[in-house]
Amino acid sequence: MNFFAPQGSCPSAGVFSAAHVIYVIITCALIILPVYFTVKFKPSSRERVIRIIAIALIILETLKIVTHFLTNEEPNPNSYLPFYFCSIEIYASFLAAFTRGRLKRLGEVFMMTGGIIGSILFMIYPASPLKLHPPFHFMNIISFLYHGIMLYAGILMYLTKTPPLRMKDIGYHIAAVLSVSAIALYFNLKLGTNLMFLSQNFPGTFIEPLYNAMPLPVFTTLSALIQSTMPFLAVFGINKAIITYKNKKTK
Repeated sequence: MNFFAPQGSCPSAGVFSAAHVIYVIITCALIILPVYFTVKFKPSSRERVIRIIAIALIILETLKIVTHFLTNEEPNPNSYLPFYFCSIEIYASFLAAFTRGRLKRLGEVFMMTGGIIGSILFMIYPASPLKLHPPFHFMNIISFLYHGIMLYAGILMYLTKTPPLRMKDIGYHIAAVLSVSAIALYFNLKLGTNLMFLSQNFPGTFIEPLYNAMPLPVFTTLSALIQSTMPFLAVFGINKAIITYKNKKTK
């Protein structure tokens, strides 16, 4: 049955395919109403929503890992070790939901910056599921559901969080990304994996020219630096532009 076919055993759906477009449309449609209603919730109710999201993401990641082990005779560590950029959302949502103080803020900042940018980039180029599995496959559904929740949580956090995003919050984003990058690099060196895309080429993406143009240590450093800063700066820049536009319009 193709729905649980082992990785690479069937013709893949492919990026920018009809399946890709359908998955993106369905995912985006499913988060519009939840965002519309939950932004009106009381802060205590939104906190409960974040707790549910944190638990849901853990469940989805667990299902993905278990399915990979059950359907592949030789499981690939790249596919089951949760140390990619979008995997940080699991840890960030847990911190945002179940801790206080700086740890809570760290989780919140990543969710409304890295979480938003990571999920959008996945929607644009979902290589990990669609290049490995046929159109109607469990892993595709799980991946889009995970990133849809990730995008929803980030938008909800961005629209409602007090205090709002500040430039000094970039330190939280850097700490979150570099912490996971350090773990990922350890596994890359030990197992030959490419977690966080720090250690190997990723053909057909923007990573390829960077990887080919520089020595590996420089590429690894640059990759970690880009991932730890650019998503935050992108969201912060858009946020600043929106505020500036509103102020001009008011005047």
